Amino acid sequence: MLRIAKTLVNRVSYVAMLSVAAASQVAAQTTDSGAETVVVTGSRAAPRAATESSAPVSSYSGAEITGLGYANLSQALQYLDPAVNFAGSVDAGGAANARGPTLLGLSQDEVLVLVDGKRRGASSMIDFNATIGRGDVPVDISLIPEASISRVEVLTDGASAQYGSDAIAGVINIILRHDDTGGMLSSQAGITERGDGANADLSGWQGYAIGNGGSLTIAEDVNGAEPINRDTVDTRAGVAGRVTNQQGEDGYSNIDGSADLNLPLSGRWAAYGNVTVSQRIADNAIQFRLPTVDPAIYPAGFLPRTHLSLFDVQSTEGIKGGFMGWDVDVSDSFGFDRANFSVDHTANPSLGATSPTAFDAGGERYIQNLVDLGINKAFDLFSGVNVAAGLEHRYESYAIRSGEPGSYEGAGAYGFPGFNPPKPVDANRTAFSAYLDSEWMLFPQFRLGAAGRYENYSDFGSDTTGKLSAFYKPFEQFALRATASTGFRAPALQQEYYSTVTSQNNGGVLQNVGTFAVNDPVAIALGAQPLKPETSVNLSGGGVWTPMDDLTLTADVFRVDIKNRIALSETLSSPAVTAILLAHNITNAASARYFTNAANTKTTGLNMTADWKHEIDDWGLLNVSLGYNIADSGVTSLKTNPVIAAPDPANTLLGTGSIDFLTRAQPNNKLNAAVVWSTDRYTFTFDAVRFGSFRYVPSTAPVNQDQIFGAVAVFNLTADVRLTPTLTLSGGVQDLTDAYNDKVTAAKQGGTGLQYPEAGGVGFEGRQYFLRMTASL
Repeated sequence: MLRIAKTLVNRVSYVAMLSVAAASQVAAQTTDSGAETVVVTGSRAAPRAATESSAPVSSYSGAEITGLGYANLSQALQYLDPAVNFAGSVDAGGAANARGPTLLGLSQDEVLVLVDGKRRGASSMIDFNATIGRGDVPVDISLIPEASISRVEVLTDGASAQYGSDAIAGVINIILRHDDTGGMLSSQAGITERGDGANADLSGWQGYAIGNGGSLTIAEDVNGAEPINRDTVDTRAGVAGRVTNQQGEDGYSNIDGSADLNLPLSGRWAAYGNVTVSQRIADNAIQFRLPTVDPAIYPAGFLPRTHLSLFDVQSTEGIKGGFMGWDVDVSDSFGFDRANFSVDHTANPSLGATSPTAFDAGGERYIQNLVDLGINKAFDLFSGVNVAAGLEHRYESYAIRSGEPGSYEGAGAYGFPGFNPPKPVDANRTAFSAYLDSEWMLFPQFRLGAAGRYENYSDFGSDTTGKLSAFYKPFEQFALRATASTGFRAPALQQEYYSTVTSQNNGGVLQNVGTFAVNDPVAIALGAQPLKPETSVNLSGGGVWTPMDDLTLTADVFRVDIKNRIALSETLSSPAVTAILLAHNITNAASARYFTNAANTKTTGLNMTADWKHEIDDWGLLNVSLGYNIADSGVTSLKTNPVIAAPDPANTLLGTGSIDFLTRAQPNNKLNAAVVWSTDRYTFTFDAVRFGSFRYVPSTAPVNQDQIFGAVAVFNLTADVRLTPTLTLSGGVQDLTDAYNDKVTAAKQGGTGLQYPEAGGVGFEGRQYFLRMTASL
């Protein structure tokens, strides 16, 4: 933690110096209030207004995102879009550092993330803790510098037939800046009302003209924060009423950079490319161990800590132009994500009183490379026809690096036994896909669309998906839209091959749990089978109404049926499990689990938005927006495990807690509201989000004893003052009313002092304040 604190102090000082240096040349942010929102996601035809889309698409500018004051892009989107959720603060090391956004209440890895229309690689880390996203392999969009973002488009509709695997819940497409001039420098600092969580952020971008009409845009974001703790007094025997645990966001420091290049060549041809590079250092507290656990080394008890060193690089290089009347785009997208872990303030009980107290715990690495050839052409048929087709080849690789022997020998290090797969993990696969996508404007008021995709994976086989869409605009102010599609999500390599022993809280008892790859003899003996892809059927329909030029209303209903949802099995623990583990010489784990196609689910819901923009004479622009999403998820069928259930029926593949993570641990509805009033000099933003109720089994609770947590409303206020034509001072209060989720009942806390749920949409920060200086260069 000292390392984090020193890094933060240095960066706060750097922020202050740069802010003073830039003050004389800073410019105010401006917002184009009159232009209609144009989007590119959801269609391969020419960009169109969001109100003309056959499926719901929302768009948020970079200024809207950074204006909220959140350093995490996923968290900012949660406060902008009613269909986006982001898990509240979590303490487990894997989950805290591998969190992504969700759509429509589904899983993190059922959202496809694109950057300028190209697939972005996933995290190497897998969430194996009792939190939202348990078993997911997310894409961490917080590694993309917010300063590099022109806008973010959110498509809340199944799109696997258009974009490939993972787009069951929808697509988040991050559009980068492509500027040949101008720039921005911003410095921000903040703190919670309780005096912890001090944070600082320095970000900026600069555009350069390159060649004849080309551009190069450079962006960087440097940020860090001290930890937050909302733990209360531990009442267990032997700790004398101390605060022993840590519950809240952990300390971290990030350096994220990006570059975007567009270079015209001869004729219609141009080269393009972008790259993001990120490094993250984070400290994570694990649950406190009582003095009785290892009194020889820690007579007062101890709180193990893991330390993450993450390096991530993602890039796309391509060339596009025209050939025989077709638009042609050839690109290569590469992703590399490596996470190394160490653990300290710990011990390995198998090594006795002379055990080291710090270990290298190993790490994970994921690589993705995607080669993409796409062609597109508009034909002058009917009122317009567009045809697109393409070929893609994807290579993926996943590896686990074992920790030092002392970290995993015997019982392993308390809190985070080092990675030690029964056999080395260095797996790879390839996938080939072909797609056809077309739209027909049969007459000016009516458009039909159809898309189909074939994908073949080297490890599990092939899948074919399709999509139909319709858009009908009988009146200028009113339109109807509908889609029907099939989708799929391939099992991630991490889910197929992840294998290690970790220390987990199982029903309120800390114990070592073995997670075994589905092809491991131990998993097979426990009933594991090769993973199959998830498949889905998506239906949506609704309308767009613009009763006046400055008011737009939308409403869409949806249904998503998913078969063979991939989940991490329940922690299996029984005499039968123990016998299987011992038969395979597994002596450092008391229970086991593996990934499985555990359930079929159904999600139905409604998504509504309203947006009103109005010029008030000389008083400026008033923008009022509302958004509401309700997503009701449930399990329609559960798989069984006859190997374990026969001797012990209580051992199910998914228990109450795991089912909750799939269906009810996220807010079942969300209301977003915002009022923005802006003049030439001032901008005031008031936004509110009401997170609906959710259900969750706290990690410290007895097995399968869940709790329902009520709705929570969070209010934020931001003010911007343009001090000069080149300088803007902003300040804000997040969570004005200091709102928190309901507390975990005392019976489910187990005396640990961990009083809040690690689920829902609200974290542990409470009321926060921030101050920001912004300049354009």
